[in-house]
Amino acid sequence: MPHNAIRTNTVFEVVKSRGGRTAWADKHPAYDLVNGPSGKGVDDIFTPEITNVGGFDATVSVDCTIANDELKVKAIINQINGLKHDGSPAGGAPAVFGMNFQAVSVGQKLASDNSDGSCPQSTHTGKPGGYVDGAGTPTEVLAFGLQKTDEALGDMIQALKQRGLYESTLFIVSAKHGQSTINPVKGQQARPFR
Repeated sequence: MPHNAIRTNTVFEVVKSRGGRTAWADKHPAYDLVNGPSGKGVDDIFTPEITNVGGFDATVSVDCTIANDELKVKAIINQINGLKHDGSPAGGAPAVFGMNFQAVSVGQKLASDNSDGSCPQSTHTGKPGGYVDGAGTPTEVLAFGLQKTDEALGDMIQALKQRGLYESTLFIVSAKHGQSTINPVKGQQARPFR
């Protein structure tokens, strides 16, 4: 298992060792690694695969990628409400939890949204991702990914407020990938890597 490669505690194991509940949602089952070396650091892990599910790759389109992100957002809101990712009872909101978004990353990298036509809900088929200019003006594809991610973050914040958890929650938004050149004349959009 991926967690077997980890040799130091994860924040999840540290929190859990002090009696806190933990949860995480990500894009691949390989993110089992957050469990840490014990393999038990995360009480509720949810990893709906984003690529190669029955031969389908959701990262061909920002719309299908957003659909995968929305699965994880729903899981986080369930966890905020004291449930497991699937809505079953869990005994309270986790002390530490989070997720990975993919819509912005995919929106930055797509040379042509839905180029293979496999995303039936695509509203951006054939449109380029990335940026319009060196000033960082997003294309329509990337702007949509940014908008939907922003809305999802807002939904999580609203859920925290409704549960009375907002004031006691540290909310961190970070990026884990450096993407290709912003200026389209200095680089070429590529098909997303896995």
